[in-house]
Amino acid sequence: MTGRSKLAKRLPYREGSVFRIPLPDGSFASGVVARMAPRGRILLGYFFGPKMFSADIAASDLLPSEAVLVGRFGDLHLIDGKWEIFGEMGGWNRADWPIPEFIHHDALHILPDTIVRYSDDDIVLGTRERRPVIPTGLAEDGLMGAEFVEISLSELLADRP
Repeated sequence: MTGRSKLAKRLPYREGSVFRIPLPDGSFASGVVARMAPRGRILLGYFFGPKMFSADIAASDLLPSEAVLVGRFGDLHLIDGKWEIFGEMGGWNRADWPIPEFIHHDALHILPDTIVRYSDDDIVLGTRERRPVIPTGLAEDGLMGAEFVEISLSELLADRP
């Protein structure tokens, strides 16, 4: 048994896992694990509305193009059970759930913005590239904590039914 397969047996999630995220108003959002670091802990997720008020998630209704948030996040609430694993995407194909490019802003505003691309094999490993023109609409590079994801989803879904 390889180290990765031993690890997969210990973690409650894997690529293609569907989970629900409780929001402060008592509703839920949903997410899909699209990539994970070889040892877990850091994941890439696609997050979805609309807000749900029941435990039902129809995984077949989750489409990458309809995600309200895509980003790297920590697995704390998947490990402690606050975010419930609901099931798996049928016929999981990682090519259908690509890793987007992200934009990185220099905290001191000295260096120009860069595009960050993460490895398909290890979501921790990223490369930076400077381009003369940065595309608009890229998500911010960073690592979201579980609470940050909950707050962000609450704000993004506030005006949606």
